[in-house]
Amino acid sequence: MEFQYPESFIKAVNDGVDVYPWWFIYKNQEFADLCYSTINKKMPKGVLVVPFAKNDDSDGIACFDGRSVNIGNPKIFTYKGESSFDQGNIRSRFRVESFDYWLSVFRRST
Repeated sequence: MEFQYPESFIKAVNDGVDVYPWWFIYKNQEFADLCYSTINKKMPKGVLVVPFAKNDDSDGIACFDGRSVNIGNPKIFTYKGESSFDQGNIRSRFRVESFDYWLSVFRRST
């Protein structure tokens, strides 16, 4: 099964929603591809993430859980370098329950 982006993500991207200090990495496909391959090489077997946003203040990269059972609104994992793996079970690092919740936290009003 191929990963499907949440409809709310596609709408946010198409509408140009401001999520500063985050930015949607689709704007730089080369960077998006690099994030995908680099982060997934470090993931344990059976875990797949799909990076979608970068925070230039913290160097965090927000990723969808590519194998989420919550199809249409997957959990979010924030990758912050090797320290992302220092806290045991990687699955427990998917701390944000959905993209909709993530967006509600970071969406800036205009």
